[in-house]
Amino acid sequence: KYFGRRNRVMGFASFISIIVAGYILEQMSVFSTFYAFMILFGIAFLSRLISFYFILTQFEPSVEIRVPKEVGFISFLKDITKSNFGIFSLYVNSMRFAVNLISPLFVIYWLTYLNYTYFQYMILIATTAIAGFITMAYWGAHADYYGNKTVLWVSSYLTALVPLLWYFFRFFDSFTFAITIQAISGFAWAGFNLSSSNFIFDSVKPRERIRLISYHNVNQGIAIFLGATIGGLIAGFSFNSPIMSIILPAGIFLPMLLSFVVRLIVIFLFLHKVNETRIVKHRPHFLYFVAVMPAQGIIFDSVVGMNRTLKRFKQQLLKIESKLTNIEGSYKKRTKND
Repeated sequence: KYFGRRNRVMGFASFISIIVAGYILEQMSVFSTFYAFMILFGIAFLSRLISFYFILTQFEPSVEIRVPKEVGFISFLKDITKSNFGIFSLYVNSMRFAVNLISPLFVIYWLTYLNYTYFQYMILIATTAIAGFITMAYWGAHADYYGNKTVLWVSSYLTALVPLLWYFFRFFDSFTFAITIQAISGFAWAGFNLSSSNFIFDSVKPRERIRLISYHNVNQGIAIFLGATIGGLIAGFSFNSPIMSIILPAGIFLPMLLSFVVRLIVIFLFLHKVNETRIVKHRPHFLYFVAVMPAQGIIFDSVVGMNRTLKRFKQQLLKIESKLTNIEGSYKKRTKND
């Protein structure tokens, strides 16, 4: 729940920054796109300076120095399939590879191929952020109840669906459909990122956590680099044969379709080998997470939000009534004395 709420705040901050950046680009690009980006880089630089100041003021608890078990990076790679965390790391980083076959190319696809404006681009990115921070807390609560693997299981299949939806998008070309895909993407990635982060804390002992997370992140960086590089090379490939062009899509659509296929292969190969580390309730049907849970979240947020608004409005009315009563009492007392 804690990480769900924390990520929700981060998502809200991302949403605000996207709105501001999109507005600046849309307005300034009429005069100079170069200066518009200079303003954005300047704001980002100042924001990171502020962040740097706050991290300096962050309290650092005392740490008991203990000699960790010596596990070298090469040894970790050799035995990666022999431990639960190793299999989990292999799975997540294989997914990162599959995702980055197409992920860096979406910006080119939107701005160049679909000719979206910066404002439309802002809406797509903002939709992902909104869907993420709205559902993040609910993913966290369900991860506590059903386990992180359950959330990882559901969100993995949803993230695998995203490139396939974008692949078929060219046959619809509706901006409303694009927003819907981004909402699904934000919902899915909120669950995937939260459950994969929390799973590390559950599966690794505290004294080995920093070292193993470092190894995990090294592999993640390699996976992202390889995925983005291979995806970029494939996107620039075209078929000379008209028959092959009919069988397989060319250009950006080839890594889009390949990303979907590789994600499914990774899920089928590794996910069932990852073991849940905590005792949790039996997970419900897949449709519960993709249909019932989002609807419950929307209704809950709407009802709770409305109740809070009405309660605060009622409190304000009572304060105003109290002030008016005091003013009336003072007036009557003064009139009586006169």
